[in-house]
Amino acid sequence: MKVQRFLGLTLDSQDQKCRWPHEKIDRLHLQVLKGNLSPPKSMDVSITLLISAYSPLNWMDTPACQKAASLLCWPLLKQVVSSSLSSEAAICFFSNVLRGLQIHGQHESCNAALVNLAFQIYSSLRPQVPELRVVMEQIPEIHSDSLQQFDSRLLYPTQKQGEKRRRDHFRRLIAGIIGKPLGEQFRKEVHIRNLPSLFQKKVLHYNSDF
Repeated sequence: MKVQRFLGLTLDSQDQKCRWPHEKIDRLHLQVLKGNLSPPKSMDVSITLLISAYSPLNWMDTPACQKAASLLCWPLLKQVVSSSLSSEAAICFFSNVLRGLQIHGQHESCNAALVNLAFQIYSSLRPQVPELRVVMEQIPEIHSDSLQQFDSRLLYPTQKQGEKRRRDHFRRLIAGIIGKPLGEQFRKEVHIRNLPSLFQKKVLHYNSDF
């Protein structure tokens, strides 16, 4: 049984389960991620680690994408959400997730992990990084009114909304970028608006003279 460690994460390669010691990253690695050791060099290390975690999302490797999206990306990023993450870095990582959906969205396991990751990033970073909305507006077939409604409920919550409803709303917003299976990518949709009835009723006319 082969066991690997990355930033305090224990990954069992046989059953593909991850275990965080004490449910958090090792203290040393956490300090490196937050850029608290020998700045600014530690900040460069932090960004390098995050880039390494988010790069597999765009590889033509579905298992690597699924593991990175579900095991690495958010646990690392959430450590620096409120401290040292720049808007450029946030846009870069969020764009990587959307590109991952475009490449691997047709695979159910990747789809669920990437949609969840995109939802977590946007919900957590949108208040402090307004530029993320510009990225969302570039998604094909996105409805501006629906996006505005989602942002309003996120930034100015008037009543508590269930996370499942917010997640479903977000999934509908990004549906235009989710990749389709190869057999469906170039299929031409046929829409017949007014299909005539196959059988027409005959109207009988009666002569009033009889």
